[in-house]
Amino acid sequence: MKILIASPVFYPSVGGIETITDTLAIGISSLGHQVKVITPQVLPSDTNELMRNFEILRNPSHLTFLRAIRDCDAFIQNSISLKNFWPLLVYRRKWIVTHHGPLFNHSLKLKMIKKLKLFLTRFAVNVGVSKFIGSQFSKKFYVIPNPINLEFFQIVNTINKDKDFVFVGRLVKEKGTHLFLEALKCAQIINPSIHATIIGIGPELENLKKQASSLALNDYVIFKGKLCGESLIREISRHKVMVIPSIGQEAFGVVALEGLACGCNIVATEVGGLPEALDDCGVIVDPENVHALLHGMLKASSSVFDNQKVSIHLKKHTSSSIAKSYLQLINST
Repeated sequence: MKILIASPVFYPSVGGIETITDTLAIGISSLGHQVKVITPQVLPSDTNELMRNFEILRNPSHLTFLRAIRDCDAFIQNSISLKNFWPLLVYRRKWIVTHHGPLFNHSLKLKMIKKLKLFLTRFAVNVGVSKFIGSQFSKKFYVIPNPINLEFFQIVNTINKDKDFVFVGRLVKEKGTHLFLEALKCAQIINPSIHATIIGIGPELENLKKQASSLALNDYVIFKGKLCGESLIREISRHKVMVIPSIGQEAFGVVALEGLACGCNIVATEVGGLPEALDDCGVIVDPENVHALLHGMLKASSSVFDNQKVSIHLKKHTSSSIAKSYLQLINST
């Protein structure tokens, strides 16, 4: 089949949607199907294009986009976009919309643009990346979790786990990183040798640095900024526990899979789709509760990493496994 995947953001931007789109495209193309990724993301002149077995159409003209829809058998949208909808008015194709956030909470007063998007989902095959996201829809939906590239994220046996806790994510209030620092201070009182790393950038960076200083954690917390590629994997792999203290409603939590793949025990809050991402491969705690987070961190730190159980869980999220789920959905709807 010929599959067209649209993503609002893509490489060289770094984030969840970018990684998920790339991994899904890799998975589908590896199964022998022709894949094109279409995105408004422009590649800077000083940046090399990704070497992939699929074509990337960047900031295409209307005509190029129209032809891409004409030539495909199925169109997968990573998050619904009105800008990417109009070619379907000319060429009717199987249309799958993958929802990565609770955009359509019916308890909220929706603005006109969201009402229009909600209306258009009636004509799409709707996929939620978790049961939590899927439950936002009043009509039928399918649950296909996010994939992970296990050829990229994996345990590096040559690296010693000489650090304790790591946080990876965008530094915004919703990620709960400030609660992680509070819990870390309590853990450091119990065990003064504990150290932690925060990987990521965002508007809360300076506030978090000030908080770390006020808690006298400057010697125990390292802010690494943005990491990607091999440097990210190597840094995660040095840690025993990944902490995901989110207070916002996470759609899924692919970062939890990445931590598991790098050999980290996981402690995460019970919000959104995070528990679904972990299944029984992590410690789940109440959100916005520093004491619960602390106990979860200590429990995860003292637990032996169950490589066999984790491997079984991660196999359900490989790029080829998730790609097969999408292809089965395309063939059956």
